[in-house]
Amino acid sequence: MLAVGAGVTGFAVGDRVLAHEARLPGGSGFWAERVLINADHVAACPPGLDAVHAAALPVNGLTAVQALEKLDLGRGQRLLITNGGGATGALAIQLAAAKGVEVTATASAAAAERACSVWEG
Repeated sequence: MLAVGAGVTGFAVGDRVLAHEARLPGGSGFWAERVLINADHVAACPPGLDAVHAAALPVNGLTAVQALEKLDLGRGQRLLITNGGGATGALAIQLAAAKGVEVTATASAAAAERACSVWEG
């Protein structure tokens, strides 16, 4: 972050953040080195995550969060996640499990090792 507006808490100049916002005409997202964005549309970048991997979080993470919010599952309920070895599926597994949802996931043979690593943390 280069600057923080008055009244913004939880973020400071220099923080690494993630965002998926400010659609351009045609819905193509934004492509800029600097953007003005509301603080409630920003999340802290996980420590130690490089820029390439961090760039995948806003879209895949938002998709996983929105899907789980729509399902509104709680502790003890069950969920099947297809493609648990993919970026969105792997995030959905972790988010659902953190809420106490019993998760079963599928993955291709090529992604099986990655899917298993999600379970192991």
